Amino acid sequence: MKRFLVNTSLFLFVLIASFFVVFSMADGTTDAFYKKLSSQKQTSLIVGSSRAAQGIHPNIIDSVYGSNSIYNYGFTISASPYGKAYYTSILSKLKRKEEKGVFIIAVTPWSLSENKLTHTQIQLRIQKIMTLLAKQILLI
Repeated sequence: MKRFLVNTSLFLFVLIASFFVVFSMADGTTDAFYKKLSSQKQTSLIVGSSRAAQGIHPNIIDSVYGSNSIYNYGFTISASPYGKAYYTSILSKLKRKEEKGVFIIAVTPWSLSENKLTHTQIQLRIQKIMTLLAKQILLI
């Protein structure tokens, strides 16, 4: 019985100590999207779901166009369904004074189907996002 209590106490001590070590490393910047949300305002954006976040590389696009201004603002499908919250987040990330910008909007059926939307509602959402973002839009 004494051996059981010693082993259990040792196990609990190691478990609690490992929790303290892991949680002491959380400094507010450990979120996967922290850098995207806390970065400065941008003139050109890539928006969309994880396909845009992982599949569209701004450095390649910048090397083709000779610029260094496009920023990947894509998140996961649960964090970025096209709607009011994501739209507000996009607007807060844009520099308002810039008139020219390149915007890549990655649209998939899954990013538009959070709720059961009609075809007309989907078209209106896409049209609203396209008209409000910029004059130059690259649609994929």
